[in-house]
Amino acid sequence: MIKDADGNDLLRIDYNDNPSPIDQPARGFAKLAQMVARLLDFRVGDLNGNFIYSVRSKNGLSNKLEFRVSNGYDTKELYSALHKMMSLAKESTSILSLDGNTILTCEFRGFKRTIEVKDMNDSVVATIHTPLISLRDKWQIDYSGECDKILVLIMVAIMSEVGNR
Repeated sequence: MIKDADGNDLLRIDYNDNPSPIDQPARGFAKLAQMVARLLDFRVGDLNGNFIYSVRSKNGLSNKLEFRVSNGYDTKELYSALHKMMSLAKESTSILSLDGNTILTCEFRGFKRTIEVKDMNDSVVATIHTPLISLRDKWQIDYSGECDKILVLIMVAIMSEVGNR
């Protein structure tokens, strides 16, 4: 659940309990990687069950994870997302337009307490305060610029799930 500062429910993130069949035939380790990738699929929606965005992973078990961000019912691709594991515990997460231009991006290290999300003009649009150690992650997001706030939530969900993997 996504809550406001007062603890009121705003949005929900539903993970894919029933993954769709594997798109491409594979054997052995490749098949396992496809099944693991499906565990990262989720939808962002309102409290009434209407979905706003659907996020599906394109690959799994990799240092570079790619995601497809579609409309809520997964009928039209709108964006792509990319999460990269870099050297010395450094990671980056980006939201890209379909033509490959970066819309939102952030780079961070596992031990850093705040993460700045920047837009295509390199302006900070959100600050994410990371959790310490918890069974379920609790993140605080402060918005300071103009952006699609739900895309920032998608970035946080990807960072959270990849970090728990």
